[in-house]
Amino acid sequence: MIASHKMMIMDVVMEDSNDFETLMMLYRKIFRFLLEFAPGVRDRAVEREVAAALESVFPRIGLKSFVLLTQEEKSIQLMELARIVFGIRLFNRDQGRGGEGIENVYDDSERVSNQLEKTISQEVELLTEQCNKYQYAIVRANRYNRHLELDEKEARLQRQKDMEEQIPPYNVATAMVLTRNKIVSSHLIDRWSQELSNRRQYLGFLRSLQEDTQLSHQKIIQLRESVRNELNNLKALVGNRASVPKEQVYPKFDSLAGLWLSLWEEYLVIKARYNTHAVLQTFRNSFNIYLTDSYLLSLRDLDSDRVEADEVSISSHVSRESKKTWGEAVEELEVHEEVELEEQTASGATLLSVNNTPDFMLLPLELQGYCPWTIVNCRGLLVPGKPALGVVRYENLHYVCDHPTAVKEFMSDPDAYLQSIKERAAANPEYIHLLRLQHLFPTASIAKLLERQDFDIRISGKPTMKDACTETPTHFIERRIDVNYHWNEWELRRRAIKIVNLKKCITVAQQTDNSHFRRDNVSQVYLPRDKDTQTRRAKGTNPPIKVSYIAGLRGKHNPATQAVSKYIEADPPNKNKARVVTLTMDF
Repeated sequence: MIASHKMMIMDVVMEDSNDFETLMMLYRKIFRFLLEFAPGVRDRAVEREVAAALESVFPRIGLKSFVLLTQEEKSIQLMELARIVFGIRLFNRDQGRGGEGIENVYDDSERVSNQLEKTISQEVELLTEQCNKYQYAIVRANRYNRHLELDEKEARLQRQKDMEEQIPPYNVATAMVLTRNKIVSSHLIDRWSQELSNRRQYLGFLRSLQEDTQLSHQKIIQLRESVRNELNNLKALVGNRASVPKEQVYPKFDSLAGLWLSLWEEYLVIKARYNTHAVLQTFRNSFNIYLTDSYLLSLRDLDSDRVEADEVSISSHVSRESKKTWGEAVEELEVHEEVELEEQTASGATLLSVNNTPDFMLLPLELQGYCPWTIVNCRGLLVPGKPALGVVRYENLHYVCDHPTAVKEFMSDPDAYLQSIKERAAANPEYIHLLRLQHLFPTASIAKLLERQDFDIRISGKPTMKDACTETPTHFIERRIDVNYHWNEWELRRRAIKIVNLKKCITVAQQTDNSHFRRDNVSQVYLPRDKDTQTRRAKGTNPPIKVSYIAGLRGKHNPATQAVSKYIEADPPNKNKARVVTLTMDF
């Protein structure tokens, strides 16, 4: 809307210097532009205030010089004029003498940003605790099920040994281990993993929104402070004076309007993020939660080195003191775990700690610091390891685990765990870059692709120079001969053009009254054929021709003259006289 008003103003052209109607129309357009420039409500009071400020800053006498400016100069003048007029209204609003229709962005932006940041922070804290619960439940359930499998395997071996030694009955404890069932089924653990993925994804969106909100909140605080400082400077400059030089006060109004408009834009951004958070909250409870409190209460540490029955359970740690978070209660409970960890095992793995490693805090961690035991035994679950339990060094690489049992089992056979992680990454390629396993998959490594010469050529566009040779066979064996093949490209082009032209030739069998008599019409007729009639005899049809003339005019008749035709009449008795002779000629 503002851009269209500005273009209409810049397109105004005067016919001559006395075109008063054009000048009045231009002034009205500038007035409408100033009304549209300032956000807020528009009523009669706002129009009167804008008209007064416009008349003070830009009187009508300056319209002629404005029209003579270039397009770029007009645009700069209009924006500066709009900011100065709006700055005057903002100053009047702060003084309580005007500024009608301008929203209270100064206070509303601070209130909305504080409220949104507080709400998101509380929700992030709650979702983080939920993710920790899911993570703890999945890990402990898998740990317990794995120990059950190990106990059952050991019990079977013991039973087989007892049966071989013929010691009836075999150990009662072994029979109890064989009949013991899992507390949590694999299906339920998969369900918890899916719920954890949902919670982590929701938490990721929240944290991204939280970062943006914090940045907007900081900008709002800085802009509010700048607006307040500018208003204080204007108060000190204007004071109670009736008039102030425009060279001093107009730049202040311009700066004040620019800061306020920036604050307005941040206010719109924080409102948009507020609406985004409201939409995101609709997906917060989009599924039925399967991780109930009963499961959390029953999931105690039942590993081979678990806490004794009289120790404090997880539920008591969670319920003790409302200020204590779930993570603190879990850390307090894990202090009771006492698993004897060897500093070095037969597999070659070594356990490093703060006491025996001077640069312990500077050790580079593999797998991005995630626990390898959890990745293998918890269906690819990514749980950060705890360096406080020690760092496992194997083949000059360093790994961290989540709990003492994971440290012990990983140190017993690191190759098996690393091979399982490699197989999982091959089946799920997203783990390759997430866990930095590019050295195991060179073809999927972005760094290796960047090192390739042909990849650099595609980026730089430089030609490649290579030594290459081809071998041509002496006698070609034609497997298939294409009769339509032709070696000449111009012939192929001619055929292609011919086919294209044929596609444009369309037969139209439609005739209208207007074009009926203008068409080229050709009719085909069959000429009559020659016919002959056969008769018994040939008979002519030409009649004899009679010629009459006067004879005997030149004297005596020649007696030697004889008739040569039967049609010549005989000489009359008086043949020496002139007479009419009639000859009949048959052709």
